Amino acid sequence: YILNEIGKPTGIMGISREISDRKKAEEALKSLAAIYNSIPTGIFLYQYEKPGKLFFIDANPMALQHTKLRLDEIIGKEFNEVWPKAKESGLTDNLLKVAETSEPWIGDEFYYSDNRLQGAYQIVSFKLPGNKVAVAFDDITEKKKAHDTTRVITCQALFRRICL
Repeated sequence: YILNEIGKPTGIMGISREISDRKKAEEALKSLAAIYNSIPTGIFLYQYEKPGKLFFIDANPMALQHTKLRLDEIIGKEFNEVWPKAKESGLTDNLLKVAETSEPWIGDEFYYSDNRLQGAYQIVSFKLPGNKVAVAFDDITEKKKAHDTTRVITCQALFRRICL
């Protein structure tokens, strides 16, 4: 209300703001969250801290389902604590290089094995704003086995033709 000098209301004043850009941004964020939560690729997010440390900050449902990890058990833990064979396999160094250089890394056929998880993975890692690192992965173990089996059968058939 607008009041005059004796305190009687004489009008109403209002403020309006254009919020369509904010609404569009909110809708875009909802869409990104839906993609993150439903994509069939596992995604882990880490916070990079110098010198050379990666700490778990988030994971999408597919990453947790595939690795059988629980988010409440890994949040805040250091990368090598959760993945004990990562350092010796070269995975840790590749991810730290992403964090330090901002250059993405693609591991087309990366093999990992520890007491909880083993197989062949296609990994893509890239840096995000705020010293965050995303690691997206797909389990290609069965695809790799099928490819190797097909190759062996083809070689055996070729060998028979040559030798017979």
